[in-house]
Amino acid sequence: MGDPEPFNSSDIEFSPVQKRYANAGAASIASMRDRLFEDRISSKKRVRGLTDVRGAPGTQYGRGLWLNRFENHVKATTMQIDPQTGPDIVTILRFVDTIVKHIRGRGVDDATPLRSCIRKGIQSLFSGLTFEYPKFNLTRHECTKLDALIDTLASEKKLLRGKRRAKNEWIGVALVENMSRCWLQAALDCGCLSWDVVIHRAMTVVLQSALCCRAGEISKSCGYTVEFMRWSHLVMTLPPGQNTLDDVHLTCQVNYMKGKKGEMNDDWDVPLRTLRDPALNVVCPVKLLLIQALRSGNISSLDDALTQASLRRDRTVQWLHPDRPVLPQLRKCSAFIAWDVAAGAGQVNKSTKDLALVSGVLANVISHDLRRGAFRDLANAKPSSHDSIGVATREVARVAGHAATSYLKGTTDKYVGEVEKDTYTARAEQMFVSRKTPAIGSPYKKRRLTKSEIDNHCKENNIDPADKNGRQRAGEAMHRQRKTDWIESEKSKPWTPSISSRTSVSTPTTASSNATTTPASAPVMTPTSTISSATTAPDTPIDPRLLLLDGVGATPASTASSATTASASPNDQHLLLLDGVDVVIEDSTAQRLESLVYGSGEDLGGDEEAMGLDIVLGNADSSSGTSILTLPGREFVEALSKINIVRCQQLERHTSTLDELFPVHCPMGNARDYPSLFTYSCAMCQDYSTRSRDNLRVHQHSCKGKDAKDKQEKLYICDREGCGSAFSDSSTLQGHMDGVHSWDPTTCTIPGCTDDRVFSTRVTLNNHITQRHHPIEPAMHCSFPGCKSSTLWSQRHNYKEHLKLRHHLVSAALQKPYLPQNESSQKVSTSRFQSTECPIGGSPACKKIFKRPQDLTRHLTRWTHGLSTEEAKKITRGGEIGQGVQGSVDGEDGYSAEGA
Repeated sequence: MGDPEPFNSSDIEFSPVQKRYANAGAASIASMRDRLFEDRISSKKRVRGLTDVRGAPGTQYGRGLWLNRFENHVKATTMQIDPQTGPDIVTILRFVDTIVKHIRGRGVDDATPLRSCIRKGIQSLFSGLTFEYPKFNLTRHECTKLDALIDTLASEKKLLRGKRRAKNEWIGVALVENMSRCWLQAALDCGCLSWDVVIHRAMTVVLQSALCCRAGEISKSCGYTVEFMRWSHLVMTLPPGQNTLDDVHLTCQVNYMKGKKGEMNDDWDVPLRTLRDPALNVVCPVKLLLIQALRSGNISSLDDALTQASLRRDRTVQWLHPDRPVLPQLRKCSAFIAWDVAAGAGQVNKSTKDLALVSGVLANVISHDLRRGAFRDLANAKPSSHDSIGVATREVARVAGHAATSYLKGTTDKYVGEVEKDTYTARAEQMFVSRKTPAIGSPYKKRRLTKSEIDNHCKENNIDPADKNGRQRAGEAMHRQRKTDWIESEKSKPWTPSISSRTSVSTPTTASSNATTTPASAPVMTPTSTISSATTAPDTPIDPRLLLLDGVGATPASTASSATTASASPNDQHLLLLDGVDVVIEDSTAQRLESLVYGSGEDLGGDEEAMGLDIVLGNADSSSGTSILTLPGREFVEALSKINIVRCQQLERHTSTLDELFPVHCPMGNARDYPSLFTYSCAMCQDYSTRSRDNLRVHQHSCKGKDAKDKQEKLYICDREGCGSAFSDSSTLQGHMDGVHSWDPTTCTIPGCTDDRVFSTRVTLNNHITQRHHPIEPAMHCSFPGCKSSTLWSQRHNYKEHLKLRHHLVSAALQKPYLPQNESSQKVSTSRFQSTECPIGGSPACKKIFKRPQDLTRHLTRWTHGLSTEEAKKITRGGEIGQGVQGSVDGEDGYSAEGA
């Protein structure tokens, strides 16, 4: 048997194996073949021009910042870098040692950077170098040397260890309620430039607290354009069979969470409900959102919105402008809101700070403290029932057959979905007060900085006073220091117990449908300011109409004070009315502030009036609340959606053209009432009200207060029919009889007078003489420094009114330097005056011995004799009645008919 033939398996031919998915992707392959030439060019262009756009815009900016610093350092030192491996460790160490000398922390006072900031900067630099150089890498040894350098710089005090912020703060819903209540109450008591702005700021803080989110998740973060919460993300529904405001459910879709802003359909839903307790109106996000929707025109009316929702199958409220941002941008120095422009995260942060200043929070808070406080509330909330809130647990994962790794990776949580139960209602009802909650003191009284103060600060800190940015940073540093000093001083004050702001709340039974229609002249009682604590000056202006929004005579709600402070007497305080700001200050600073307010100051916070902060800089506290804030839900929404009482100095001075100015300076339309001016009421006498703060200032200069008036019992009553005037003494009554009831109407008897009117009372004749027969010869322009008026003043009375109203010189002593010098030559010297009785006689009051010339002049100009000021002064100097009028003298010596 022969040998077998050699076998070679390679000689066997196999049929080719048919690929199972040979035809997969045939369409795309065919398309690539058709566009082969174009794709080759575009792909090559893409690779050549590829830039590092990894991460969020802030991450990209930080990476580019440190790369620019490093590249310029290398270029300046002429170092060589390998295009493949990149810089070596020596180059990086030298760069780090150099850069810490040329960067500084945030703010003027933070000259030394933090060690943590340098570490983050180096990480950003390494990320950028890894993208630029294909083989860049540092060994473990090189990284250790870099750590040693950073620690060495820190030990040499060139870097600071730790955090810049002293400590974190927790703003829970209890503190949010206090902040929101104070903010809204301050607007009711003190007036505001725009109620749109006031309500929007309160809603911003309440909404972030309710959603437990970051500021950048509901507003537009830096570097983003369209990533912000819109009204379409708010799904407001009515449960079946329920059609009232108290039954509304709200689902807020947080679509742009941190780290997921660019991902589609990866949002988080937060369920909310209407808070039915009227005491919680100020922290109910549903009510505040509806108020803003009514004022901005996003719903036509509350009735229409709820009715249409009840007729729809999905029972949802339909927004008229669903693409508008929920948090629109506030315009600088304006009462208007840019409803179609999204606000930035900085605006949310500023709103939080402003509301904290109102309530006197003794801490430097930021918007992220709201998220931190919300988490603490959730951790300490007591379950209101045995129902679960709908979160994934290990038991759920075990029953569903998920492994422990699936639970830890969040797979179970994704299957469970969003939280089902509204947790904010429990938080608001329980009002958990953490031991971490900041203390509450009296409100921070912020004032504007003068030009000289900023100049001095710039010189002390080696800042160029001509640099606009440097001056702004200097002003911010000074305000921060003042806030720090205020916090420390408030913490050291004696503690006084306070009542909870949610106790003893009374709700009125009726509400006015239109608060602004109450006449300004209506006799209304002005209650004590419910926003002012014991520190509130007695001359705090309150618009009586704002106190009648809940019905005439309604009893204001008795709410709580979170802080009380020592009272200050009127003699120790001034009331300065800035552009929309009431600031109670001490005499030591009044003169400096007056010079600032009326022409010589520098405004570093011009947007504060428009943003609403101007309403609370002097008189804000949470001592009590008015009933408008505790009305039933529907009435509360309607009242705040209609209110449109404006406090604006420019409008107050042009009352004759209000219909033309209102559309320019005030938001109008939608649910708002027609604008009306804020009415100031004198709390000293409780009898005077006006729509001009200038008039209030003039009145308060001479107001003696209600207590002084009550001390004088008016026992002398005029018995003439239809009169009934009461007086405190018989001489004043006799003067009234002679000047009113026994007066013979006459014309002006002063030679040269062309006025042929017949004056029916002595008062009208004296007023005529004061206004028409006090000439200034020759006529003069206003001599007040910086006055832009081109009027030639020929009558002294008119010139004095100009000094009072335009330059706020309300007293004769303040006016004296700007009056004609030749008018002061006729003053009566007290040292040359001899005590005497009235030379005219005829009344019991004339037997009094007058020891000062101004007392005799005042007596002669009163009802008893009714002489003009000139005639009275002639008698005081020894002249005779009726010798004519020479010159015009009054006020400089401290007495006049006007002041009598």
